[in-house]
Amino acid sequence: MKKLFLFIVPVLILVVGFFTLNYWRFAIKSAYHGKSSTIVVDVKPGTSLYSLKAELESKGLVVPLLPFKIWARLSDASSRLHVGEFEVNLGDSSVLDIINQILNSSPMGYKIVIREGINIWDIQDIFTKPPLSVDPATFQSWIRSPDRIKRMGIPNLNPSGSSPSLEGYLFPETYTFHKYTSPEKLIDKMLDLFESNVAPILAKHPWGNTPEGRYKLLTLASIVEKESGNFEEQPTIASVYWNRLHKGMRMQADPTTIYGLMPNFDGNLKKIHLLQATPYNTYKIKGLPAGPIANPGASAVQATVDPATTDYIFFVSKNDGTHIFSTDYKTHEKYVNEFQRKRRNRKSN
Repeated sequence: MKKLFLFIVPVLILVVGFFTLNYWRFAIKSAYHGKSSTIVVDVKPGTSLYSLKAELESKGLVVPLLPFKIWARLSDASSRLHVGEFEVNLGDSSVLDIINQILNSSPMGYKIVIREGINIWDIQDIFTKPPLSVDPATFQSWIRSPDRIKRMGIPNLNPSGSSPSLEGYLFPETYTFHKYTSPEKLIDKMLDLFESNVAPILAKHPWGNTPEGRYKLLTLASIVEKESGNFEEQPTIASVYWNRLHKGMRMQADPTTIYGLMPNFDGNLKKIHLLQATPYNTYKIKGLPAGPIANPGASAVQATVDPATTDYIFFVSKNDGTHIFSTDYKTHEKYVNEFQRKRRNRKSN
C-alpha cells in the first residue's frame, strides 16, 4: 500500500502540474510575442471553434490543445461565434482573452455613402469598386429584379421599353457592413429604409393612394433633389414644378435631360442634347419624365408632398448653391443675364 501511495502521489502531482501549466498557457500567459499590438482575425463563414484555433495559430499564437478542447466543450462559445474580421488587441492578452475579444465584439465594419440625389449609375460605380467589387451586370440584375420591383409596387410606365429599375427607391444613407455581408443585402436594406422613411411621407399626398401616383411623386421629388443646392430651398423649388405642371408648362429641367443620356453622359450638356427626344427630356415632352432620375432624400420628398405656396414658375442659380425665383419670363431673363451670362463672359475673358 505504501509503495502504491508513493507511486500515485508523484503521478497526481505530475497530472496536476501538467493541467496547471496548460491552463496557465491558455488562460493567463501572454499568447503573442511579436511586435504588433493588434492582429486581424478572419472568421470565415462555416468557421468552427477548431477552425478558429487554426486561424489564431496562423497569426503566430500558441493555442494549447487540451485546455482549448476542454473549454470548447464546456462553454457555449460556438453560439457566439460570428463571421467577419475582428481586430484583436494583443498586449499581454492570453489565448482565452483573445478568443473572448472575438466572441464579444462586433466585426470590423466597412462603409459606403449613398448621398441624396445620386442615381443608379452612381451607385453601380460604388458597388463595382472595393470593398464590394460587384460585377456591373450582377448589380443591374439586382436593381431590376422582378421580385423587388413587385415588392416596391413600381409600375412599368417607361415608354422606352427598358425594364423598370429601383431608381428613386434606394434610400440615401451611410451603410455599414462587414467582409461577409452579401452586397445584395445592402440593396434590400436600402429598400427597407425607403419603406420606413419615405413611404409614409408619400402616403400623405392624394397621389400616394396608388402605385402610379407614388411613382410620379417620387419622380418629381427626384427632380427637386437634383435641382436644389440646399434643403431650405426645396419647398420653393417644388412649388415651381407644381406650378408648371398645373399650368401645363414643360418642366425644362436639365437634370432630366441628362438622365436620358445615361450611362453615357460625359458631363457636358450641349444644346443638341436639349433637342434630343428621350422619355426624360423635359424640354421636348410635357409633364413629368418617364420615372425618377435619382434617389431623393426624405426632405426632398417632404418638400414635394408639402411644397411652399408661391406663384413662381422660373428660377436660376446664383452660383452660390442658392437660386433666385421669378413669376414671369421677363424677370427670369433679367436674372439669367445677371447671374449666368455675365458669369460665362467673365470665365471666357
